[in-house]
Order: sequence, then structure tokens, then C-alpha cells
Amino acid sequence: MSDTHDEVPWLHIYGQEGHHDPVLLVGTRRGLLTLINACLAALHEPPLGTTQQPAPHVYVNDGEGYEVQVTLVPSTEVMDTYAVPYSGRWAHDAEASLCDTWPRKAGWQPPPGETL
Repeated sequence: MSDTHDEVPWLHIYGQEGHHDPVLLVGTRRGLLTLINACLAALHEPPLGTTQQPAPHVYVNDGEGYEVQVTLVPSTEVMDTYAVPYSGRWAHDAEASLCDTWPRKAGWQPPPGETL
């Protein structure tokens, strides 16, 4: 394996199929550090803002890249507006719509006077 290959931030995130399933994060040192840095950047941003800096890119081992976006929400009430993240159809949130508001629940609107 070349040095260049080792410098690529490889990161796989295996989400939950259903309730109580583990989330598995697998990556190279550079990939995991990219994730950690995205989390730290989100903690320094205003709530409900994804990081203002360009989203870092990581890669799956097939060479496809994707952005790491981390969002800090200010409260449990706001967190409750997000659909559950399960991938198994049997565990999807009945109120969620993956078409228009994902990851928000269908019909969600910001409180009057707020833009989120």
C-alpha cells in the first residue's frame, strides 16, 4: 500500500438498522481525525448551524467521497424534530418523510419568528 493511499481519510459509518443496534465507525487515523475535527468545529458554531467551514471530505474504500456534516442542536425539543436514523424499514419513524424534510419529521416548521 502506498504512502498516498495511507494519507486518504478513509471512513465508513455503518448506521443502525433498528433500535439498540450499534453504530460502527471504521476508518484510518486520518479518517477518524477528520470526523473528530468536524465534531469539534460544530461545537464552536452557533446552535443549529452546520460548520461554517467547508465540510471535510472522507472516502469509502471504493473511492467514493462524501462530506462529513455535523450539526449542533440547542435542545432536546429541537432534537425531537429530527426523524430517527434507522435504516431498516421496520424501524422508520412513521412521522418522517425522506422526500422533503429529511432528516426532519414531515410537517416540521420552525417556531414563529425563528429561521433554522
